[in-house]
Amino acid sequence: MDKFIRLLGKIVLGVLTVLLIGYCWAFFEMKIMLKDNPELFNLTFYHQKSDNLAPQINVDDIAIVNRNSSYNVGDIVFFTNEKNEYKMGIVTYVDDYATSVKGYTENISNSAVLGRVSSKISYLGKLINFFKKKWFLVLLAIVGFTLVTVSQIMDEKVKKVS
Repeated sequence: MDKFIRLLGKIVLGVLTVLLIGYCWAFFEMKIMLKDNPELFNLTFYHQKSDNLAPQINVDDIAIVNRNSSYNVGDIVFFTNEKNEYKMGIVTYVDDYATSVKGYTENISNSAVLGRVSSKISYLGKLINFFKKKWFLVLLAIVGFTLVTVSQIMDEKVKKVS
């Protein structure tokens, strides 16, 4: 009976561990991964979904935008268009009031430019898309629960031997 209670306690500990992992994952997903353009330390991470900036930024690259940074002709900038959608483009002209971006017929107000792309992480968007799948969370919970349960059972067997 004593062994059964200890085993039950370890199983409950395993379930609580999996629930904690699930909660942490849900928090991470809601705060970072489900946002279109998450922000961290004055940086914005933009998931490039089209090839309009290739070869500088390819599909499924994550562009790291340094918000409120200065930019020049030839830089890639992150801005909002007239529909309030986030876009990126290559600067072709800059003056005190407006910026011209390659591929856009109208000039963009300098206040609409959010920052300059400072670097990119190639293909990280593919990994993020993989983690966004709901079945991944279920798989993570099952594997975590299995590992905790097996380790507790093996620990019990080691105690029996010694």
